[in-house]
Amino acid sequence: MSNVFAITAEANQARLLAFRDLVDSAAQKGYIEFYSAARPGSITGTYTPAARTTLARPCGTMVTGYLKLVPDAAGGEMVTTTATILWGRIFKGDGTPVADGDVTDESGDGAFKLAGTAGTTLFAGGYLLLATAGIG
Repeated sequence: MSNVFAITAEANQARLLAFRDLVDSAAQKGYIEFYSAARPGSITGTYTPAARTTLARPCGTMVTGYLKLVPDAAGGEMVTTTATILWGRIFKGDGTPVADGDVTDESGDGAFKLAGTAGTTLFAGGYLLLATAGIG
């Protein structure tokens, strides 16, 4: 017997819209912080981000059973520290953590995919560009 639920497309859409509404529930816009340290086993603790991107409001759009997160700055946000990014954390605008996910380049299968196919190293003075980020 499996512990995995099978849900309908309608139930999945409701779950994803509730997630979007949670991220957007604070007065300020939600955001994603990106980290070069090893990913923790739970969504707790405070870590020093290597980069950050603010999300649009609403923070995402529905795309066939998938909530695609949308950055506020289409051209990306400037990176201040050179680092190889391993994972990211989504926050509500008030700083409450909501979800963690691995980071890969576009050729990988991470929850957050950085633009390009040459790895996840960001360089100071460059721009953080998300290829895709979302929840299915």
